[in-house]
Amino acid sequence: MGGLTPESARRIHADSFVFDGHNDLAGPLSRGESLDDRAGRGHLDLRRMREGGFDGGIFAVFIDPAEEDPLGRTLAGVQHLRATLEAHPEFRVVLSGSDMVTDPDDRRIAAVIGVEGGYAIEDDLAPVDQLFDAGMRCLTLTWNDPTAWADASGTERDEGLTDLGRRLVDRLQRLGVLVDLSHASDGTASDVFERADRPVVSSHAGMRGLAPLPRNISDHHLEAIAETGGLTGISLFNGHLDADFEERCTPLRAREFSDTEELARAVRAEVGTLPMSAVVNHVRHAIRIVGPEHIGLGSDFDGMWALPDGLEDVSRLPDLSAALATVFDATGLPAFLGANWVRVLRAALP
Repeated sequence: MGGLTPESARRIHADSFVFDGHNDLAGPLSRGESLDDRAGRGHLDLRRMREGGFDGGIFAVFIDPAEEDPLGRTLAGVQHLRATLEAHPEFRVVLSGSDMVTDPDDRRIAAVIGVEGGYAIEDDLAPVDQLFDAGMRCLTLTWNDPTAWADASGTERDEGLTDLGRRLVDRLQRLGVLVDLSHASDGTASDVFERADRPVVSSHAGMRGLAPLPRNISDHHLEAIAETGGLTGISLFNGHLDADFEERCTPLRAREFSDTEELARAVRAEVGTLPMSAVVNHVRHAIRIVGPEHIGLGSDFDGMWALPDGLEDVSRLPDLSAALATVFDATGLPAFLGANWVRVLRAALP
């Protein structure tokens, strides 16, 4: 592919519906930070979304599994996020496939509410319905820790889904909740593929073929996701893009930081960063395996602390499109930027 110039890629970006498969802005919002302008903190706010041509995304609610009452806290997080977005005139909450409209006259930012880590669902399917009723339309089955019914990547055990986990995946698909395999173990992912009758995704991941980390996605699973009609969101996190960078960050994980901003400064000062070409290489690899129809953006904005040079926040997405001119043509780039996500969500949601 390729054949675009950076200038033509920027024009395509400006004309495209740009959708990102994973961000963690819900956390800062729950702590009282502004949806409109966070004064440069983190990676996302309305001001910078507009600057970057951001038209929508999956806004994930994350609740630490080590804390008590995961169901109550997750429900409260979903309800708070939904209320915050619905109260803002420049956002619209997506609850069905028909809500995924790309009309250029509708300038509202499309927000799909996700939950990252199914820790609220311990030994009963009832919480799935409660979370769906509250507005959840995407569930990342695990985070770094396994749930009671699914194993996570990077842990010793990998027995995949339990019987409850299999019934839960079936229930999610019947309701119209997008199943997200980010953080899931290979065994869990394989069990999901056997049951998939709607598209499934890995919303934010690097390519294991380039960065051999358990958290990243293998070429085999890239292909399996594509066979469901789903896609893989390419992460912008340096720790997903380069295994050596992730290893060099290990000593910092043992230290206490006042906030993510302080951690990000320490990483940049002590570990360094990566060039934007690292993202381009992962996109190129994914295209080689599954083509441009089954990949998209999966930034992990506000969920991590190290982005490549030139991608400091959402406002810099047009610069990423310019860098991707070498790997996409005029059809592939808008598909990657958002059209693929729109297709998947229209098929997966109720």
